[in-house]
Amino acid sequence: MDSRFRSTLHDRIGASRLFQCYRVGAWRVDPAARELTDGTQTRRLSPRAMGALLLLVEADGAVVSRADLINTIWPDVTVADESLTTAISELRRALDDRHGPQPVIQTVYGGGYRLMVSACPDREFGEMVETGETTRTIRHKTSDLPTVTNRHTFSGDVVSNPRQLHRRTVPSIVVLPFVNMQPDNEDYFVDGIVEEVTAALSRMQDLFVIARQTAYSYKNHAVDARQVGEELGVRYLLEGTVRRSGDRFRVSVQLVETETGTQLWSGRFEESRASQFDLQDEIASLVAGAVFPGIRRSEIQLSRRTRPENLQAYDFVMRALPHFWAHTEEENTRAIELLDEALRVDPNYGVALAYKAWCHAQHACYLWSENPHRDRKIAAAAADQAAIRVSDHAGALTAIGAAYRMVSTDESLAEAFIKTSLEIDPNNAWSWMRLGWLRVSYGRTEEAIDCFRNATRLSPRDPFLFNIYFGMSAALAKDGDLLAAIELLEDGLRSNPSVTWAYRTLAAYYAKLGHRERALGALNKLLTSNPGLTIERLRAGLPQGCSTQEPEYLKILGELGLPQH
Repeated sequence: MDSRFRSTLHDRIGASRLFQCYRVGAWRVDPAARELTDGTQTRRLSPRAMGALLLLVEADGAVVSRADLINTIWPDVTVADESLTTAISELRRALDDRHGPQPVIQTVYGGGYRLMVSACPDREFGEMVETGETTRTIRHKTSDLPTVTNRHTFSGDVVSNPRQLHRRTVPSIVVLPFVNMQPDNEDYFVDGIVEEVTAALSRMQDLFVIARQTAYSYKNHAVDARQVGEELGVRYLLEGTVRRSGDRFRVSVQLVETETGTQLWSGRFEESRASQFDLQDEIASLVAGAVFPGIRRSEIQLSRRTRPENLQAYDFVMRALPHFWAHTEEENTRAIELLDEALRVDPNYGVALAYKAWCHAQHACYLWSENPHRDRKIAAAAADQAAIRVSDHAGALTAIGAAYRMVSTDESLAEAFIKTSLEIDPNNAWSWMRLGWLRVSYGRTEEAIDCFRNATRLSPRDPFLFNIYFGMSAALAKDGDLLAAIELLEDGLRSNPSVTWAYRTLAAYYAKLGHRERALGALNKLLTSNPGLTIERLRAGLPQGCSTQEPEYLKILGELGLPQH
């Protein structure tokens, strides 16, 4: 599926739903794998046929016009009507539609097509099923994943329409960026309040909380509560304003029910700078009390995170986070500078150490460093220090685990930190994404795809969405589906063109399929963004101890002409 087609489909139905599974009649539909399964047989669809099916499912029984299908499936390309007819015919054959009295796909003459069978989320995905004396798990063992209350609601309750989230038994909420009422450019201070309130709410395992990364995409945009509810599938949103004067600040917040836009609760607080963390707990407690009338204040108080002894250090970390998530060499370098400032003020600040470890690991592995060995050593040392100082900060624990995974071959150590993170915060999209990559490395590809889907649902606008695409690609490649793996790699590159290091993998996939010209094209793009790149430099960025199990792409790139030294 070409990138323009997937981009149009992405805009039409949403990124997260490209990875969701559905039931269409007797068939289970997996869009990522482009497969239909009925328990006895599996059928594979072409990208265009799968695109047509997704559009028909999205229409929920309404007619989809031929023009609408063609414009979405073949964007910016003029094709004959026969192309759509061919795709629909393929779809009908796959669905075993024999044009009986109740066809699966109905042709509406002069109009288009309509799906005539029921289509709904696949609710068996990851759920526990009682079978008399035993309990079995569909597709994976829940015990192999972090022990989280109602965990199946995050991997199994997949929806085809975000609005269906309003009918969840588990309430859903997004904490939008608060508005800074002072023209002092200290947005990091306001962002820090939002970060902590989001984290406190996320720690409640009976509340579905949209990831902070996605919420941040609404910053500096006027939003309508109903629109946010539609886009993110949340029942509630929290919004607020912050005004700071000297060492004191005033925070006004309101909780809104998104379906009607009704304000359910509002509060206004005035505190000193030194009481910032207590204020954040207070806001989280009151919001939780409004969402859950029976909740005890102590449950929020127990969710307090590892905090610095110096507020200045905390400020530097908050300033670093936008650079931390940007994922470019320049931004990553700036994040390291700010984290070093935080550690200069408070050398024992575990969160800053954890994020520093991840930033240096990125520098070593993503071709951003002239001395990968040095960055790898710094990352490992920072992770070691953070590991003994961080106990209950989900983001920091994930950063530690991710850093260990990137600079060493001790995958069990990396997994321990990431699983602990998910036990603390089951809504952490980054943790699910990193767990997915670990599952790929173990060859447990179905479980990996489950994790990546969780990450996408929790953070549909995540700045690391490209890495979810890459993870899905790696899982499919391990299963031998290189064509689908290439499509997802290209999608990831489209979503973030700066991640040019991924061309090394794309070149290898094309070469394995025998497409030498395309492989050389990908290699040229890699060299354009990384002049003078050699096999030796790529090898230097690998995790320590990886020399006996080097990635296959190193040999392939050498065969394509990449210099050894």
